[in-house]
Amino acid sequence: MSFNEDPAVSCDRLPLYQGELTLLPHEGPACSGVGTVELYCGAATRHLRVRFEPAADGGATSFPSSADGTYGRGTSFARLHESEPFYLFVTSGGGTAAGEVIGESQVIEGDGTLDCDQIEVYLLNCLTPGADMLLSFGDWVVSSVRTRCAYNLTRLSLPTAEINLTHKLTISRAGQGATRWRELAPWLSRLLLFLSFANRSVVCAPVVYGYQRGELCFFRFETPRRTVPTNRRSWATNISQSDLRAAQAQFFTTMEDEFWASVLERSIDWECLAEASLIDSPDQALFTVQMLLELLSFVRLVEESSLLGEPGYGKLPAADKITLLCSRSEQVVRVQDTGDGPVQTFCQANSVNTVGELIAVLRNKLTHPTKRNREYLDRVAPGVRYDAVQIGQQIAALTILRVIGYRGMYHDILDQEAKMVPWVTNE
Repeated sequence: MSFNEDPAVSCDRLPLYQGELTLLPHEGPACSGVGTVELYCGAATRHLRVRFEPAADGGATSFPSSADGTYGRGTSFARLHESEPFYLFVTSGGGTAAGEVIGESQVIEGDGTLDCDQIEVYLLNCLTPGADMLLSFGDWVVSSVRTRCAYNLTRLSLPTAEINLTHKLTISRAGQGATRWRELAPWLSRLLLFLSFANRSVVCAPVVYGYQRGELCFFRFETPRRTVPTNRRSWATNISQSDLRAAQAQFFTTMEDEFWASVLERSIDWECLAEASLIDSPDQALFTVQMLLELLSFVRLVEESSLLGEPGYGKLPAADKITLLCSRSEQVVRVQDTGDGPVQTFCQANSVNTVGELIAVLRNKLTHPTKRNREYLDRVAPGVRYDAVQIGQQIAALTILRVIGYRGMYHDILDQEAKMVPWVTNE
């Protein structure tokens, strides 16, 4: 594994991996030989590549299949904002066909049942944790270390067209027991979901190594989902390590319940989608955040507490659903009067009093694009829809924190300061 470094991006050097691989190309016979895996990151190049040199004896076995069991252009396709398509390439080695693309896969991995002393996991485009720290889940202990290409939150802007491996997680069994990828993978998926919640953007692990007595015995390379380090601030920004560990432990406990696991997975997926949409379209982000809040509202008011029956809930205006959701976690309901900002000016001019009304009225005008509604939206200041999405995102984050039973500090993205969660403050 090696890096092609961009001058603006400093990346950790990883050991070059060379080993026997077998390739199943787009068409034609399988080929075995020596594979060299290279990771290119930075603004100039964005892909994982396996350089494949056919074996001298022409032997052939089975190459590990892609996650969906197929190969071909598009199997490993992903797109980053304002970038070229991203593929995991399998290319030929020396000779006349040097560099020719002869196969593609979404996932390439070794034997996931082999015992490892430790497994190293590299996270893509992750902002939080902002410092090195220890975590734990299940029977595993996790050391999280920021790499040299981790993002600096003091920057005025973050890149949206780079692939940077920002954190290295070193995972081992408590008590020095053996670790196997297939046992670890479901737990790691939960940790990545929690980190996505903490970052408000998708966190994935495209590069994994397993070691036994210092020797490489397992590897996994995966084409990541579209992932953009969109947020500069979320509920978890700059909170203490003890609070972040507490939230992670309570999140894992809540995920043991099948009902809440399903709700949290869907909610965090939509939260990340809304945040990513803000780059291209606040309107699209507003649709998604309204959908997210109605999901959480129905779950909290109807399915969890039975405060309302489904017919009664269905008759509520969208604004009231959001207002009642805020009340369930003791969040502020009224639009905060913080001066003459675009949101406050808009609310005063349109008799909007609550955050639920703010989000719903904008969403309704977008959903029903009559001439009158289009003209109405044309008069809305550009920052209002963006701020409405941010307000909705904070409502969702605090609701999830309330669901998991978190009682620590959070970063208020509206006031830009650390606060105790409201259900503790109001006791």
